[in-house]
Amino acid sequence: MDAAPFCDVIAGKSGAVLSAHLKNALTAPTTYFYGQLFHAAEVQQLPADEPHRALLELMSYGTYGQLSSLQPSAQALVTPVIRKKLRHLTIVSLAAATRQIPYALLQTELQMPDLRDMEDTVIDVITEGLIGGKLDPLARVVDVHEATSRDVRVPGDVKALLASLRSWAARVDATSAQLTDLLRDADRSEHAYRKESTDVAAETLMVEGRCKMELAAQFAVTGTSMTTFEA
Repeated sequence: MDAAPFCDVIAGKSGAVLSAHLKNALTAPTTYFYGQLFHAAEVQQLPADEPHRALLELMSYGTYGQLSSLQPSAQALVTPVIRKKLRHLTIVSLAAATRQIPYALLQTELQMPDLRDMEDTVIDVITEGLIGGKLDPLARVVDVHEATSRDVRVPGDVKALLASLRSWAARVDATSAQLTDLLRDADRSEHAYRKESTDVAAETLMVEGRCKMELAAQFAVTGTSMTTFEA
């Protein structure tokens, strides 16, 4: 799923041969993650505005909405397969940022006004294992359970990732504290229930004892034994 195999292919290549290999990597249907390939020495030696390098950078770190920011020469390289993959990667980025993605946001970010087309695209992303989740048509959101990590750009994306991890750690701490409180309340409830059960049992024994004493007293007055009466 990543472009690592292409790093060996482009080793030592330049010019038109390098461009041809980059084009193959970009259009490979099941290749999504290009960070390692983008940072290969052969690619980094290209001018920043070289079409294949620019498109490769967008596929590594960008989203579908940024496609229009490319130079016309780079946009000319965009095939239906690349367009589809960039939409998929955009969904991955959204899924990494929130556990619920509104339909409206997806339609905007993917530039897909047709609702059914957008839903089919999300289903494709889930089927390919890029994210885990399900569509909720009634709430008009995608519920995200997990998401594949995209390549991160140093240092900017790393800072954002650290901020996200700190936020996640804070949520874990808060959830842990809530669970601790719930367990403490459950222990208190169980203790109270046991005490109440013990008190009820003790009171029941006392009542039974009093009843037996009263019956014994009555039998003594009438001259009838409890054993004879009970028999």
